[in-house]
Amino acid sequence: MAGVMARQATTSGLRACGLGAVLLALTPVPDLLISGDGRNVGITGEGDSLLVLRQSRSDYTREILMELAGVEGEPVAMAD
Repeated sequence: MAGVMARQATTSGLRACGLGAVLLALTPVPDLLISGDGRNVGITGEGDSLLVLRQSRSDYTREILMELAGVEGEPVAMAD
């Protein structure tokens, strides 16, 4: 009896993980990205580039925004 229950729990756990992976893959990129402190804002959806409110001096912040947006290359400042 315990073996059957463990097998059912494993099967349902694998189904839940599979469903989670599918939902994660289908999640769209947000149109607006805002850093935790609110100083950096990025807008996606304008081609393959990321529009940012201002050029950040921090490479870390720029890389995180670009990773979240799923783009490569340099971000474009909105003032340009």
